[in-house]
Amino acid sequence: MHRPLKGWWTVAFNCVAASPLLADLAVAVIALPEFQALIPEGALPYYALGVAAVNIWLRSLTDTPIGKAEPDAQES
Repeated sequence: MHRPLKGWWTVAFNCVAASPLLADLAVAVIALPEFQALIPEGALPYYALGVAAVNIWLRSLTDTPIGKAEPDAQES
């Protein structure tokens, strides 16, 4: 039986478990005036679009799963 998430359940659980803590921290940091001064308010939509575009581009270059140096062998 093929299990596509084998080995990833722990990573997924820990990401879900840490999400409320990280969200609380992120809200506290984003509220700081020093942080708000890093990117001007008018540039935020362009910054977000740029980050998303770079992430999509980087994903298109990647052919290996997380933590692997070589792509998985193709199943026949």
